[in-house]
Amino acid sequence: LDRSSAASDVYRRQEVVDADTGAAILSYGARCFADPWEQSGSCSYEHLRPIRPEPHGLGQQVFAGLRPGAYRVSVFAAPPYCNATQIPVRLAAGQQATLKIELAPPEELAIDVVDKASGAPVAGIEVSLARIMPTPGRDDIEPQSFARLLRKERQFHNLYGSAVRPHEHEVADADGATTLHPPRGATDLAVFVQGPNILPKLLHPLPNVAAVARLRIEVEVAAQLSGTVAPLAFVERFGPNEQSLAQGTPAIERPDPSRFASKFPEVLLKAVAGNESSHQTHVRADGSFALGSLPTGSYEVFVVAAVPYGSSRSEHRFGPLATVTCSPDQPPPELALDLTDLVPARITGPFFVDGKPWHGRVGYARLEPGRAIECVATRNAKDETS
Repeated sequence: LDRSSAASDVYRRQEVVDADTGAAILSYGARCFADPWEQSGSCSYEHLRPIRPEPHGLGQQVFAGLRPGAYRVSVFAAPPYCNATQIPVRLAAGQQATLKIELAPPEELAIDVVDKASGAPVAGIEVSLARIMPTPGRDDIEPQSFARLLRKERQFHNLYGSAVRPHEHEVADADGATTLHPPRGATDLAVFVQGPNILPKLLHPLPNVAAVARLRIEVEVAAQLSGTVAPLAFVERFGPNEQSLAQGTPAIERPDPSRFASKFPEVLLKAVAGNESSHQTHVRADGSFALGSLPTGSYEVFVVAAVPYGSSRSEHRFGPLATVTCSPDQPPPELALDLTDLVPARITGPFFVDGKPWHGRVGYARLEPGRAIECVATRNAKDETS
């Protein structure tokens, strides 16, 4: 906030109360900041970072020396209350505004996940509750983009200019049921469901939780695919190097088996017949892989590897190695991708220039029909060859 002498006499007082009883809440953390959505169209984690609750007499707090303009207000309280974040406020010159903020415990929202075709419950589905800001936010977020975002396991994400903050994550039981606990009155909520045997689905914005209390989510079943990449020498050659693996498993720390997952080659499926959709996953250290949430159709199969190039790495796509048809009505295909011919070779041996041993950096270029490779060696006054 700009509290310089150039600021106007605008100030804002907030009162934080219990939504059910009207009693003042005397301990909370609060932040008032210029609306980042109007300034730059996005926000940072700093705008959403919780503030530790502290005492406030009579539940009131004053922000003085504010310039006229648009602001956002966030209040963070201790349980059982839910936080109230990103409340929009607009202040005019000379205005002395009071904002009453009501906090309440979370609602209960029962979720039932069912097959759209049969109506049967679908068990084991991941159900996530998130907040998408600002309100109303975007209504064209693709479920696949949301799925990739949640896999990063962060407290805050930027997606198409919207701020996404995961709130809760549950798994549906054998009856396809689970319960979420959204903040009361929140209008920026989204529910996302995903699982290997269904197509991901995003519900945003949610209906009024207080009026619904129970939400039926119809999902479409999807195909799955698994297999192996062989030989293991290919996976190891393009996986994380031994030094990285050694640094990732210190004796005093429990190793994270997924830490280096993104360093291994990927299996990529591209839909045939003009469909631009693609699906990909990283190969595990043992060469196995599994893909789920696949729409019915035929796919070309590729392997993508990060090939070392000088001091960096360059992604190369190998394939198509196979064509496969996937359908939830058929048993999942099991692919065996043999990349023996793509395992890199190692070349060792003496190197001479003009009949003399060469001591320095050397390189090799792959000779292909119709491609010319030019090598030039020069000798300077000190009889040194380069």
